[in-house]
Amino acid sequence: MAIITKTIYVSDVSGDQIEEKDLARAEVTWKGRSYNLALTKDEYKRVEEYLDDLVKEAEVDEPRVSVTRRSRAASATGSGLSSEELAQARAWLQEQGEKVADRGRLKAELVEKWEKAGRPHARR
Repeated sequence: MAIITKTIYVSDVSGDQIEEKDLARAEVTWKGRSYNLALTKDEYKRVEEYLDDLVKEAEVDEPRVSVTRRSRAASATGSGLSSEELAQARAWLQEQGEKVADRGRLKAELVEKWEKAGRPHARR
C-alpha cells in the first residue's frame, strides 16, 4: 500500500490556497503569544509595511535573558538535556550494561553517571 501525503498551504490573511513557491512565513508575537503565519509574498510585504509603520515610534522591550535553541530543546525533555544529548547518554549507558529503555526519561543518577564520565559518545 502506498501513502501519499500532500501539504496544502492556506493564507492566514485571505484564506486562499498558496502555492509553495509563493509561500512566505512570518512569526508575530502579540500579547505574549507567538503566531506563525502563512502568507503569500504580496501579503507578507503588506503586513511588513503595516507593522514597520506601526512600531516605528514604539518602545522596544529588549529581552532580559535570551533563550537559545538548545535550552528550548533541553527544557522539553525534562532532564535539561537536548534530544541529541539524551540519545548519546542512552547509548553510552547501554554499552556500560545499564538497563535503559530506548524511550522515556532517564533516571537522574544515570544522567549523572554519564556526565561524570565526561559525556562520552557510544562506540557504535
